[in-house]
Amino acid sequence: MTGLNGFYQMFDCDLEDTAVGPKWNEWVKELDNYLKWINITDDERKKAALLHHAGVEVFRIYEALEKNSQGDDGAQVVDSIDDMKKKLANHFNPIKNRYYEKHIFRNAKQEEGESIASYATRLRNLSKYCGFQDVDSEIMSQITEGSNNKDVIGKILRSNDELKLEELLDWGRTREVANYQIKDITTSSGTQFTVNKISYGNHTGHVRRCYSCGLKFPHIGECPAKHRKCNKCGVTGNFEKRCRQEVSQNKKSDDQVNSINKLDSNEYDYYAFSIKGDDRLPRAEVMVNNNLISFMIDTSLLLISLMIYPYKSIDPLPMLGEFETEITWNGIISRTCFRVVKGEADCLLCFKTAMELGIINMVNKLGQYEQLKSQYPKLFSNKIGKLKDYELDFHVDEQVKPKKQFHSRIPFHLRKQVEEELKSLLDQDIIEKADGPTTRISPIHVVPKKNGKIRIVVNAKQVNNAIKRESHICPTVDDLVHKLNGASWFGKLDFNHGYRQIVLS
Repeated sequence: MTGLNGFYQMFDCDLEDTAVGPKWNEWVKELDNYLKWINITDDERKKAALLHHAGVEVFRIYEALEKNSQGDDGAQVVDSIDDMKKKLANHFNPIKNRYYEKHIFRNAKQEEGESIASYATRLRNLSKYCGFQDVDSEIMSQITEGSNNKDVIGKILRSNDELKLEELLDWGRTREVANYQIKDITTSSGTQFTVNKISYGNHTGHVRRCYSCGLKFPHIGECPAKHRKCNKCGVTGNFEKRCRQEVSQNKKSDDQVNSINKLDSNEYDYYAFSIKGDDRLPRAEVMVNNNLISFMIDTSLLLISLMIYPYKSIDPLPMLGEFETEITWNGIISRTCFRVVKGEADCLLCFKTAMELGIINMVNKLGQYEQLKSQYPKLFSNKIGKLKDYELDFHVDEQVKPKKQFHSRIPFHLRKQVEEELKSLLDQDIIEKADGPTTRISPIHVVPKKNGKIRIVVNAKQVNNAIKRESHICPTVDDLVHKLNGASWFGKLDFNHGYRQIVLS
């Protein structure tokens, strides 16, 4: 019996109703093959092996089934291994609806990449409960309806009812192998076969349209829009639907360069770009010598340097001069130095001056990280915290029968990481070790991450069935917009393992 320990596939009774029957039939066949391999022929040992390896749930189901009646001599008749299999098969396999099974059979289509032999095998499995008199004929008929192989369909239609299913499958396999070999040969040799496409239909060709009126061009006489004024832009020479100003505006990008100053150089040509009229840029109206001037705030510019260089240039811009004056913004006065360059562009205000005037505020400097870390050590630790003054209470439906799901096998190369992750969760008091009998067991699954770490996922399907749901109203977009009305500061928080921070009661 030591060799029987190698068969560890316990049967899962919690599958869906449509899947539990076929899975049970497969499980019994695998067990029979294994018993033959280890040379177990005694019926009593086969019965014991079936009930032991199927699991406790299958054992309880069999005990609840009606046993065979007494014999002629009054003695209790013990079920044989075949009787046991038949009773359990009748329990797990629901009564088949022949019309529904035929519906499934008729809607089975050949999948992409599926061979004709595999498709025929799938159809044969689907035809078991359909009650067909001639199964091979029905399979060939469904291949004609659902196959994506035109060669096989043509072979059936040209056979005149003389072709058998086995002959069709042999021919189809040969055809598929030949097509694969031809493709491999032509690909490796670099030979390509090209054919000319034949198109049917009337082709009138491209119709040229006039840019001014939109009618067919060339005109027989004068253009109808030659002396007409556009109702949109007022320009004479085009209709409103062909407004040239609208076309030119549509071609412009939202982020466009309005002024380009070219600087002459002996070796290279460099360009200085300034963007105007974009309300999305940070700007401020600052009073300079009783003149209100619009400045663009350049937070990357700490101070106005002695030399100003255009983008990717080694030559500075021509400097006209500099002056020092007082500037005012919202009652705050600061004294700074301005430098004037040749050309037309926006006025820039450096970061230091914008800070002195209070136009921009520094929330936290990067240099304060160590100070904040020492001031709030718990916030900068790698451990997961807990939601304060809150415990989540699950409403358990006691009428739902507790179920123990089977343990999922963890790959050997991931077991060490799983043990380390579970120990980390125990140390952080996120999970607790279960001592004593447990009525509900949920298996875990391990998902490898791209960074080499793992994520442990719990399959709580059966546990969720016993939890009563709480209903809450989900806010609409209009509700959220109404609540955000008048707000000027917006933020986004990314919780680190948010579900693990909630304490369960």
